[in-house]
Amino acid sequence: MSAQILLIIFGLLIIATPALAIDTVETWAEGDGNVELYSGFDGVGEDTADQALAGAMLMGWGVANRFSAYMATAMEADGYFTGAETELNLGVFGTPVDTDHFDVDLILDMRVAGHEMNEATVVPAIELNLDHTPDLGTYGMFVRGAAQVGGSENPDGEPTRHTDLGFDVGGYYTLNPNHQLLLMYDATIHDKADPDLSGFHHGAVSLGYNALLGDNLELITEASMGIAQAGSVSSLGFMVGFIATLPGIAD
Repeated sequence: MSAQILLIIFGLLIIATPALAIDTVETWAEGDGNVELYSGFDGVGEDTADQALAGAMLMGWGVANRFSAYMATAMEADGYFTGAETELNLGVFGTPVDTDHFDVDLILDMRVAGHEMNEATVVPAIELNLDHTPDLGTYGMFVRGAAQVGGSENPDGEPTRHTDLGFDVGGYYTLNPNHQLLLMYDATIHDKADPDLSGFHHGAVSLGYNALLGDNLELITEASMGIAQAGSVSSLGFMVGFIATLPGIAD
């Protein structure tokens, strides 16, 4: 199983973002807590060894007005439940520009991953939002870009630092205050320091449906279609998750 398959399932592993599913970045209210749980499967119809199972959890806090922090962990394994890897993320994000129709979000994510948790990456990111009406009332679009600074070995076996560039382009349509559809495409430009991955790589096209189940609980669903370099479908996957808001947890 390639670790890139899981990048298709979880946006967090592609672009640093406090959301583990396709969504716009929104800080949490000051003092509120946030807990997110996700399970995903990729490789529908493929051999068991080529399938991927994953789970993730995020905990976040509204530190101040328009500024939040989070901690997340993700686990992945192939269809035989072998080759398991884990990832730990710590990050902060804020909204320096917040208007009725245009927002700018800045994100800094730090992560360690791998079998021995010895692969570190620092990911600064930015998201731009255009909203037709305030508070995501009808429809809009978002663009997110990030620089993924990490390490690898060059062809001579010497350690080297590389910077991959990732981006997401997406949109949303709010059916009513409790139901929303989202669509997103992601891709990565890999640094030449890693000859096996160098160049432009498609990620996936993902369709999401989010529904409020109560005042403080949201259901997240997502279907993803991985794109091969030739433009054909490389994999199919789906994900389901729950987001719980804990009002005033820091009071």
